[in-house]
Amino acid sequence: MLSAEKIQKDYDIGLISHSEYEQMMKTANPTWNGESVGNTTAVSTPVTEDNVLDQFDVKKDPIDAVTWYHHNDYLPLKFNCINVYIGEKFNSAQPWLRLDIDYEGLGWLFVKSITVVADGQRFDKTDMDFSKTDVSGEDVFEFSDSTVTSDDFKMLEAVASAKTATLRVRGERGNMDFDISESDRIAIRDALMLYKKLGGTEPP
Repeated sequence: MLSAEKIQKDYDIGLISHSEYEQMMKTANPTWNGESVGNTTAVSTPVTEDNVLDQFDVKKDPIDAVTWYHHNDYLPLKFNCINVYIGEKFNSAQPWLRLDIDYEGLGWLFVKSITVVADGQRFDKTDMDFSKTDVSGEDVFEFSDSTVTSDDFKMLEAVASAKTATLRVRGERGNMDFDISESDRIAIRDALMLYKKLGGTEPP
């Protein structure tokens, strides 16, 4: 179930209607009285190891015996940012992290690498494999989905604790820069917290 904070944000940016907002808020928080549409009366609870799982959509794949954890903030999939999600084999205490970076724009970049700067710390990831699709006519999409490496892990930890962070995607036809928003940094922080709670450690 989505948190009241997530529902409020979706309403504020126009993703859901007023009637949907009211229904979802009452489901998320039965004590919500609806006095103010613009401000939820739900109490914001700090995310800790005890409740971090509430921030995630959990899907079990019985065919491959894998449980997938996707942060609620990345549903549906977000573009031009860093998506992090977790996989865990059934009956295993050895989860793994996946790094999903999806570029959306009006023209192909043929992305080969990225640079992330988090509070002045620079991280470069090269020789990346981006698949390419064109599904909407005008917009093009380039996707990269890979297992998190030790260098990636250090980058994610830096982004999670940063006050500001920027993603640059580098391609054969140019570069594009995107701010890594506060909500995206929080989602990365939550993913790392859950990963460690599940028994995950820094990749070798």
